[in-house]
Amino acid sequence: MEDCEESLVRRLKAGDVEAYHQLIEYYGEKLLRLAYIIIGDYQLAEDTLQESYINIYRNIHRFSGKSTLLTWVTRITINNAKQALRKKRRKAWIAFHDGVKESSETPSITYEIIKKEEIAKIREILMDLPLKYRETLYLYYYEEMKIKEIATILDIGESGVKSRLQRGRNMLGERLRKELD
Repeated sequence: MEDCEESLVRRLKAGDVEAYHQLIEYYGEKLLRLAYIIIGDYQLAEDTLQESYINIYRNIHRFSGKSTLLTWVTRITINNAKQALRKKRRKAWIAFHDGVKESSETPSITYEIIKKEEIAKIREILMDLPLKYRETLYLYYYEEMKIKEIATILDIGESGVKSRLQRGRNMLGERLRKELD
């Protein structure tokens, strides 16, 4: 992907329209989910992503290659999403993929209902976590990014990422325990 990414960056900097289509194809879904996680409103997340594409187009010449292209566009999207969130002064909420794998056995309706209720409760609790913990947990667990990448994206040190992950996990665990008691 590294050579492919370098080629894509060169083409983007040259104004190649097809390169922008590739960028959207490669990263669009991931960036839209990220914007949605931060904002909690699908329509606003789509608008934010469009704004991110415009910012990428306008600023691609500033991309120095010190990070990966994905890290750079993720950072732009996070900044735009936070700005949109501030404008709306809304609480963001997070929607994690439930991660339930389908088995060869047909799950019972009762199991499905209980699972959906559990997922809804986790989402509700995550929604109440401060944004800095939600975004860090999302990037680490859902996007499966390395701590170093998250540190670059959020412009904090690796120890800050580790601290946010630990505090976020602790907050989530405490609130889940209270719900179960």
